[in-house]
Amino acid sequence: MAPHFTELAGRIFKNYAVMPINICFSFEGTKREPTLKICFKYEHEVRICEKQRLLNCQNRTKAPNLDYWSAIRKHMFSKQSLLSGIVLTFRFLSLRRRTLWTSYSSYEAFAKAETNDSIPSDRLEKLKKEIGQEDLLWTISRAGAATIFFLFTKEQVTQYERSDLHKDWSNRYYELLKPYDEFGYYKQEDFWVNLDSKENFDNNYQSNWYYYYK
Repeated sequence: MAPHFTELAGRIFKNYAVMPINICFSFEGTKREPTLKICFKYEHEVRICEKQRLLNCQNRTKAPNLDYWSAIRKHMFSKQSLLSGIVLTFRFLSLRRRTLWTSYSSYEAFAKAETNDSIPSDRLEKLKKEIGQEDLLWTISRAGAATIFFLFTKEQVTQYERSDLHKDWSNRYYELLKPYDEFGYYKQEDFWVNLDSKENFDNNYQSNWYYYYK
């Protein structure tokens, strides 16, 4: 973490009892919106922020106080000459009139996604064959940290959601994950694969993976 953001990290810890592991500032999107990115180690720390209404449901919200602007000013003025500092003063005052956005993330979420992606595709095919039940299980898909077992119909999803069979599938997939879970973020007692249906995939997403995961 850059030194000019450590004071802000300390304020976040003081107010919400969660300590960021990194803070950075950038301009995001086609509109080049000023955005402060705050990263925590664990997902539950992001959830704490959500409970404190630091975030909205899109995990992106207007920055709640002037402490953020103060940190950004230090970031802009770090290691600058006097002349460039004068120019930056005008730039900062212009920037200050815009909406500052904040986005929150966790290293845990990134590590989980990387772990899940590390499983070779042929192991997924092998698992599907080991499970059998070709009249029930259509395919296994994954995106990020999420893994989805696709059944054929919505009725099947309703029938097997949180069933013993669902838990058996989750346990089997967990065994695939563990060798790649370097930091031990996945916990078997809390782990479930998601269920969805080919019926939903075909009818609502035009049988297109891009639309489904968009």
